[in-house]
Amino acid sequence: MGYIKSALELALERTEDIKADSSSLKAREHREAGMRLMAELEKGNEDEVEKELKQFGKDERKEVLSGLMDSVLARITLPSTDQSLDDISIIAGALKFLFPGNKAMEGVPEQLREFYQNYLQDKERLLDALKERFADHLKQKEEQMARQTGQRMSIRPEMDPEFNKALQANLEHLDGQYQQVIDNVRRELKQNFGG
Repeated sequence: MGYIKSALELALERTEDIKADSSSLKAREHREAGMRLMAELEKGNEDEVEKELKQFGKDERKEVLSGLMDSVLARITLPSTDQSLDDISIIAGALKFLFPGNKAMEGVPEQLREFYQNYLQDKERLLDALKERFADHLKQKEEQMARQTGQRMSIRPEMDPEFNKALQANLEHLDGQYQQVIDNVRRELKQNFGG
């Protein structure tokens, strides 16, 4: 009877040619350390971030900051609620470390705050305008249902498929316009960072 290899032996045979590239592994670890710095900024621990950054050499620090930049770019998205405005102070804290002494970058958080507020206001105005536009249509549906069932029912706009279809189409258009600005901000930050 022949020798049967274990799963471990088979796996070792298949991976024997693969060598861990220690420099890319270290770079990855440093980027992940940079991403963890964002968590410290969320807690308001800028001093801890500064202390953590001092532990790295020049090249390592660039990789760590690159991870922090990845976290910043991931946070710059279309806001969903007013709570999204809280992210801006965290982004502002990160930008201090990414662009120390860069006066042009100091205005970015305030511009983002204004942009987020405009987006949320435009989204609210769009919703109100659609509700107003569909008010008569919904009233007619309510009357029709009352005639059919003998009971008076109130239909909220969110319950109406036609309203939802119009809302979705209008939100996609609005999001598309604002997303272009978000993409430009990300691209601008990335270029200024050098990545």
